[in-house]
Amino acid sequence: MHPDHRYIIWLRNPLSRFVSAFNFSYALINWDTSKLNVDELTIENSLAPARMRYRMEHDHTFSAEYDELITYFETPNRLAESLSHDDPVILERAWRLMKHPLEHISRGIGWYLDDGEFVSKHSDQILFVGRVETMKSDMATLARVVGIPLDVRGGQIRKNRMSLDTVLSHLAVGNLHRFYRATDYRAWGCPVRC
Repeated sequence: MHPDHRYIIWLRNPLSRFVSAFNFSYALINWDTSKLNVDELTIENSLAPARMRYRMEHDHTFSAEYDELITYFETPNRLAESLSHDDPVILERAWRLMKHPLEHISRGIGWYLDDGEFVSKHSDQILFVGRVETMKSDMATLARVVGIPLDVRGGQIRKNRMSLDTVLSHLAVGNLHRFYRATDYRAWGCPVRC
């Protein structure tokens, strides 16, 4: 890292981020491409044009293993609950998906901030920390901090139009707290949750 650099960091609640990461992968794997032309993919007609192109040209969206694991669990809640399942096969599959190197289930804020070490080493270089949950107001604050006018004319371009489950049970939440305790929650500076 360079001592003259300044950093802007965006955080997201680890549980919300997990649900979003799972559902984004699930949506891409199950996106209806039957009416799409591989040469006319855009952010307006597909969730992720490059990923959709890859899927249309191959037999999977991410990898055969990753796609199968996402499809097997079907919802973020089922995956999270399975982290303490009695069946060793289901338990092993859950842990394999949670630690899979593809996509963002295993790559939360802890992954990006080296489980909090980045913040410890570079706290004097962090210019701004915003939250996804308060993005609009935090963007306005950031614009004032850096002295750049904020252009809010545009709306949301990319939107997952699939209706996917976002509810986490008490068991799922407890399992996720334990799973992300040493990574995402540590990067936030929280012992379990904030």
